[in-house]
Amino acid sequence: MRGAAKENTSPPRTAPIKIARLPAPSNAASKPTIAPIPMPTRATRIVLIINLVMLMVAVSSGIVIFAHGSSVRSANEAVRTVAQAAADAGNFAAVEVAFLEAQPGLDEAVARLAGRGVRQILVVPYFLTLGIHLQRDLPGMVERIAQVHRNVKIRCTPPLDGHPALIQILLDRVGEGLLEWEKEHSKF
Repeated sequence: MRGAAKENTSPPRTAPIKIARLPAPSNAASKPTIAPIPMPTRATRIVLIINLVMLMVAVSSGIVIFAHGSSVRSANEAVRTVAQAAADAGNFAAVEVAFLEAQPGLDEAVARLAGRGVRQILVVPYFLTLGIHLQRDLPGMVERIAQVHRNVKIRCTPPLDGHPALIQILLDRVGEGLLEWEKEHSKF
């Protein structure tokens, strides 16, 4: 083609890259200058403090799931499974299981948590109702353990009785039972 411009096949020219160089120290004893770090705003400091306090509370708090215990191993394992699921769901790092009539006992569970630096322990009774064990036995145990671990605060929650989720659990079980019953009768 006449008069057509020739196509440029060479790579485009770019400006040379300049690499910044730090000046060499005037003598070996001189120290490099460190730029000052800007102070965070008041709002940022408040957020940092709140997060730090939450972390300190989370690290220094622990939970003991306290159950009756059984000579049947699988019953105790079921409690451990529920406790682990609760720890995972609540993102609790310091959770122990203790039993009234199996091992480990409440004293051992508290000692484990205290040994990990926990200073506040919440004992959650894995009991349905407030029977003699929770009215008489548990308060006495907590009082004795508190005398051994004076730097640890121990509190107990109420038993599961009265929690609104129990009604739904009962309804679920009734529904499951009736469904099974219906399946059995439909076979005939």
